[in-house]
Amino acid sequence: MDLPVTVPNMLPHIAVCAVEAKQAPVEWKPGTDNLGGWKYGGKYGYKGKPELGGDKAFGGSIRLSVDFSRNANDSWSEIKLENEEAGVKPLSIKGQNTLSFNLYFKPENMTQGGFKLKLYGKSVEEQEVINVCPELDLFKAKDAGNGMKCLPVQINFPSVDASLSYLCRSLVGSSTDYKGDLYIGQMKLSEEKVPDGFVDVKIAPQKQAKVQLNQLALPTEAALVDAQAAQEWIICRSCLRRLYAAMILCALKIYRSKIWLRIINWHRLFQMYRGRNLLECLATKQNGMVEK
Repeated sequence: MDLPVTVPNMLPHIAVCAVEAKQAPVEWKPGTDNLGGWKYGGKYGYKGKPELGGDKAFGGSIRLSVDFSRNANDSWSEIKLENEEAGVKPLSIKGQNTLSFNLYFKPENMTQGGFKLKLYGKSVEEQEVINVCPELDLFKAKDAGNGMKCLPVQINFPSVDASLSYLCRSLVGSSTDYKGDLYIGQMKLSEEKVPDGFVDVKIAPQKQAKVQLNQLALPTEAALVDAQAAQEWIICRSCLRRLYAAMILCALKIYRSKIWLRIINWHRLFQMYRGRNLLECLATKQNGMVEK
C-alpha cells in the first residue's frame, strides 16, 4: 500500500501591505467667461472696490484690477477670493499641503511696498484647519514679457485629514501703491515634499571603545597661559602681575608705618593755619577802615 508523500512548503511567506495612493491634485482653470470656481469674497482695509474677471492671458487667469495707492500707508489692505465649489460640495484636502499659483504683475505700476498672501480654510465641522499668511518675495519674479513679471507662489500648510466647506485666498497689499492689473493663473492644490529641517545621515555610527581614565596621559603641570600665545603678551602679563604685587606691598608698608596718620595731621594743621591767616587779614582790614 502506497503512502501519500508530503511535500514541505518551501515558499516564503510574503507580507502584503496596502499602499495608500497619492491624492490627485486639484486644479482650477479660469478662462475668458469664468473665474475657475472662484468669486469675489469681499475686502478688509482696502479703499475702493476691485474689479475681477476671467482672462485668456497667460494660458487662462483671473484678472484683478486694483488701486492700492489710497492704502500706500497701510500695512494691511486685503482683497478676498473665495472658492465657490467648496461651499457647494466639501473639498477634501487629505494628504495635501500646498497651494501653488503664478502671480503676474507689472513692476512699473508700483513704487513702494509689496504683497502678502493669506490662505484660510474651515472644515465641514466649522473648525479652522488652514490659516497661513506668508510674505511674497517679488525679487524672485521672472520676466513674462510686455513689461510683466511672473512670481511662482507656493504656500505650504500643515496636512490634515479634513474636508473644507470654506476656502479663501486673499491678496494683501503691504504699504504698496500698486495701481493696475494683476493676474493669477496655474492654480493648484497638491501634495508636495516640504523641507522638515532634518538631514539624511550618510555615515553609519560606529561603536567606540570605553575610555579608561587610568590609561590617559595627563600632564603633571598645567600652564596658566596659552602655549601658542605671542611671547610679548606673556611678558606683558607677567609685568602686570609684578606691578600689582608691588602696589599691594607699598600700600601695606604705608599702613604699617602709620605715615598716613601723619599726612592727615599735616593736612589738618594746614587748614587751621589757612583759617587763622584769613581771620587776621579780615581783622586788619576792619582796623584800617576804623582809623580812616
